Amino acid sequence: MPKSRPVICAILLFFTTLAATAPILACERHLERADHYHKLRRAGGSASQMARWQEQRKKYQQRYQDCRLADRSGGSILTASGRTRAPEKPDYQKVRTTSVGDARVRKLLKTCNYWVKAYNRRPSDDRRSYRDSACRAFSDARERLENPPQRLSPHRRTLEECIKPGNRLDNEVQECLEGRQEPTWRASSTSARAPSPPAEAPALPTEEATR
Repeated sequence: MPKSRPVICAILLFFTTLAATAPILACERHLERADHYHKLRRAGGSASQMARWQEQRKKYQQRYQDCRLADRSGGSILTASGRTRAPEKPDYQKVRTTSVGDARVRKLLKTCNYWVKAYNRRPSDDRRSYRDSACRAFSDARERLENPPQRLSPHRRTLEECIKPGNRLDNEVQECLEGRQEPTWRASSTSARAPSPPAEAPALPTEEATR
């Protein structure tokens, strides 16, 4: 009887480990099915096949998320090959706020925060993608409103009007061409090149002076 005790302990340990890993393996099967349909899409197919595979991939991704949330083991995920990997932590985020009163920006903010809350309630790859896209659109619109691009003056000049002495080109010349700067260097250059008035000719001697 004492000799059989290690065997019994080993059997009990095996079944205990199997019971603990069974829910994780069940979740992992959903992820493997999602990966299978992802590989089919990468290999290519008809439009109807691609749509069907995408639908199946989303379905198994959602099943995997639901399974992991229901399990809430918090431990490592055991793959079918026996290797373990740490579960991906949910990317929870806070809702955004803004003081901008623009109607379009406020609408984009509402959409952004909708997907932030949806992901926080039930994390999934699709919800994270929707959240990131919506919040990026909101951030871009707010940035454009708070820092609008500088408008060019309608009065544009020619290169001849803006070029510097010695045919030199720089940023000031570019701004002059766009009508954003006056070519003050042209005025000084023109005055420097203007010919000086001729000297007054000496007076001719009069007839009386020659006598």
